[in-house]
Amino acid sequence: MTPTNQWRPTRTFHSSAGAVRWDELGDPDADPVVLCHGTPFSSYV
Repeated sequence: MTPTNQWRPTRTFHSSAGAVRWDELGDPDADPVVLCHGTPFSSYV
């Protein structure tokens, strides 16, 4: 696993409010954890 201080999201979601970079880490069979910070729609979340 890449150290968290060097990790860069590899996927982008584009919407009318802007773009959100995202990615998946960890065990795909484990429960998901979603972290949001500074997204274009953060004032709506």
